[in-house]
Amino acid sequence: MAIHHLEMNEKASLFKKIISHLNAGGRFINIDVVLPPSEELESWYFAIWRDWLGHTMKRYNVKDEVPEDLIKRYKDPSSMNKPDTLSNQLTALEEAGFLDVDCYFKNGIFVVFGGKR
Repeated sequence: MAIHHLEMNEKASLFKKIISHLNAGGRFINIDVVLPPSEELESWYFAIWRDWLGHTMKRYNVKDEVPEDLIKRYKDPSSMNKPDTLSNQLTALEEAGFLDVDCYFKNGIFVVFGGKR
């Protein structure tokens, strides 16, 4: 949940550095947020996220409402967040030399992805 603070070219450079430090067969696994590839999916993912937050807040007796701007902050440049699409990041992993690159889990904008050296 940190690499989304980097620009895409910085992510690609980081992936190259990571693979250079892995032993043969070693794996890199990243848990982070990604930018949806379309506005339609973004709206759907936000609805899923808002619903989950609402249920979670209710479960833990949080009386506040889900702030309207909370969900959009993840891609607000003033918050230093710079998410990119999952597709772009998987491509960057492959270009860095990773094998078996894949998304292992995804729930809206939340993903677990990586590859093997």
